[in-house]
Amino acid sequence: MCAVERGLDDGGDGRLMDAVIHSRCARVLELMRASIGDAAWKLWFVRARFVELKRGTLQLGVPNVTTREWITTSFGSQLERLVAAEFGATMKIEVLVHAAAVSASAETQADKEQARRSRAPRPGRGFEEFAPTAGSAAALKALRHFMEGRQPMLNPLLVCGSTSSGKTHLADAAQSTMSRALRVLALNGEKVVRDFGWAQRSRHINDFRGGFLRADCVILDDVQALVGKVATQRELSLQLKELLMRRGKLLAFSQVPLAQLSALDPVLASLLCSGMTVGLGTPSRAEMAAILRARFAYGPARIPSEAVDLIAARTDVSLRDLELLVKKTYAFAGLSGAPVTEAFLDQHLSEIQGPSDPRERRVRCIFAVVCEHFAVPLESILSRKKTRTLSPPRGAAAFLLKEMAGLTLKQIGERLGQRSHTAVHQMVQREAVHFRSSPVLARLSREVDRRLFQPKA
Repeated sequence: MCAVERGLDDGGDGRLMDAVIHSRCARVLELMRASIGDAAWKLWFVRARFVELKRGTLQLGVPNVTTREWITTSFGSQLERLVAAEFGATMKIEVLVHAAAVSASAETQADKEQARRSRAPRPGRGFEEFAPTAGSAAALKALRHFMEGRQPMLNPLLVCGSTSSGKTHLADAAQSTMSRALRVLALNGEKVVRDFGWAQRSRHINDFRGGFLRADCVILDDVQALVGKVATQRELSLQLKELLMRRGKLLAFSQVPLAQLSALDPVLASLLCSGMTVGLGTPSRAEMAAILRARFAYGPARIPSEAVDLIAARTDVSLRDLELLVKKTYAFAGLSGAPVTEAFLDQHLSEIQGPSDPRERRVRCIFAVVCEHFAVPLESILSRKKTRTLSPPRGAAAFLLKEMAGLTLKQIGERLGQRSHTAVHQMVQREAVHFRSSPVLARLSREVDRRLFQPKA
């Protein structure tokens, strides 16, 4: 038995020697960090702990089997050299899954992971700042009932509403209210997809699941963003089902009614519908003006109520677009030094508002140019047919939609017969090669620009 091991069995002197050993082990880990870099350290060693020295073998505890196998095969010999240099004796390194590393992982990562994955409520997004409308009365009543836990239990509660109906505002208000008494995990559909993909690639799926396990309530916004993400939906179904089994709360918000989410996983759809579903009606023009008056009263931009009413009465846009238009109009009026009056709006509103939808106009122009060049009807390009003759016009349309209209791969796929973003990516890459070797796409892009920007007669 070496002197280091004898020190572990010598009562009081052993405690001193134990501290010395741990300090040396800590130096070994720091040297390892300097050797492999911060990125690899955070991925494999941040939760590793030296736990015991026994019979010439130094045991390194890690939280899971994957980490154990990777450290053993990739860093085992390097660890042995660093330990031999630090302790002055050759030792065998045994990497094993140990409770100390697992508990240390849970303690050090719990608060950080919860803060990273939970969406913080935005200021000015409480129930007091929400302007009730005729279409939101039922949803507000159901939310109050859900948060107070009254009988009958409305759990899970699904709130459906169109764009600018106030879903995100209500989600923030519910989070800020419920987080005072419960551990709330607030997410949206896009964030769940990103976090689950990262957890799979980095082999940190337990961290992903840990956020749900520690939560008393999950608030999930933008459920429609999960459509088409089969693996994410299945994993989410398991976590939400376990949440409800231990009597946790689930509050979800969807932009479209669940009946129209045909691509949603049946298990997840059934779980979301197992409680109560309420709708948020689209606010009227007068209600939009009232909502904006309340919003601007609390925000940093103090816009007079009269200006909001005048602009709302002259436009027919969504609440989000109306809010942006009011801000632009008031900023333009401030630069010109003129008050926002009916005469001012008659002269400048169309100029401030600009085209109703310039991107959609560009999309229609691209489709028209492609159809004329290839002599193919638009219905064939937008269909799900996989005819060989449709590949060139469809690929050209996908390339131009991405480069000239700024659409995402997902948006292009939805327009081109509900194709996956992977299929669209392959189209765009193929056409990018042709773009460098063939003048066809260059001519098409010039024709699109000519039609969009040529002066009208």
